[in-house]
Formats: sequence, C-alpha cells, structure tokens
Amino acid sequence: MVESQPSKLLVAGSIPVSRSRVLQLAVPSFADVAQLVEHSLGKGEVTGSIPVISSSLRQATNERVERGSPVDGSERMSQATYKQAVIEIQNKEVFEELRGALDRVFAASAVERFLKRLENKGLSIRSFEAVLAKQVLEQLDEPLARSGKKAADLYQALPMSDRGLMREHYLTAIEAVEERLREKYSKIYRYY
Repeated sequence: MVESQPSKLLVAGSIPVSRSRVLQLAVPSFADVAQLVEHSLGKGEVTGSIPVISSSLRQATNERVERGSPVDGSERMSQATYKQAVIEIQNKEVFEELRGALDRVFAASAVERFLKRLENKGLSIRSFEAVLAKQVLEQLDEPLARSGKKAADLYQALPMSDRGLMREHYLTAIEAVEERLREKYSKIYRYY
C-alpha cells in the first residue's frame, strides 16, 4: 500500500508557495507552451495560433531581457500588438446603404432620439436584430424611410460575413455614444 504525501516541491521554507504563482513564473505564456507542443509534435512550421502576437511578445520579452529589465506576464501582454483580420465586404451596395442609415442614426445630433425610441419600445440596445425587426431605423432615418426599404431586409440580403461586419459596426457605434447619454439611458444598455 502506497501512502500519498503532499508534494514538498512547492514549499519554500514553511510557507507554501502558490502553485499558480510558480506556474506563472515558470511558464512565460500560454502561446509559448502551445508553440512548444506544436514543435514537439513535429509541426515546426507552425509558429503559433496568432503569429503576430506571438512574435511581438517574444521580441518585446527579448528586448526587456537584453536591457536587464524584469519581465512578467502583464508587461508582456501590454506590449502585444493585435492586428484585426481584414474581411472584405461582399455586397458593398447593400452594406453601404445599411451602414449609412446606422451612421445617420448614431450621429451626435440624432442619437438621443434613437436611444429614446429604444427605451419607449422596451428594447435592449445590444439586441441588433430586435432593433431591426421593430423598424426603429426606418422610423428615424429619413433617407431609409423614403427608399421604402426595410433595414431588416437589407441585413438579411447580406452574406454572413457582411452581417458579422455590420453587427460589429453597430456594436462599436453603441459603445461610442457619449457617456452622459449612456448613463441617462442606462436601462437599455444593461446586459440583462
């Protein structure tokens, strides 16, 4: 019969050392671990899941080490550069028509009317599809209303990649609304 005993490897003197702290100091980052695994599996041509970040982190870390500066995870992450993948718009005409309506509704002179309309309809601002279904854009954007087109139909006419870009554009716009208005209409900004 083997009696299990707690490991004494992670004990410094009589004060146990946190496992997560030891791992944090011993393992530079999850990306580096993934690269080591990929290399050991014979996938040396793979530089990592996100090569831009990986190489930026490694370069920043090497520069700090060369200067004799301490390197910890938070400093490396703050130096990482992220590049968003460029997704080409497939249906440019419809995309621009819908984006134009959104941009006019989110213009500084018009956005409060939009927020008030959402509040009156009991809609969450984060529910883009519900905003489209309730025809809020048609009610507030005169060029869209005059065209006789519905924002929901324009959105549905877009391929999935364009819909994703449009949704991202909308979500970016709602977060760019000035803080004073976001506080005033905090009910529609709630996540629940």
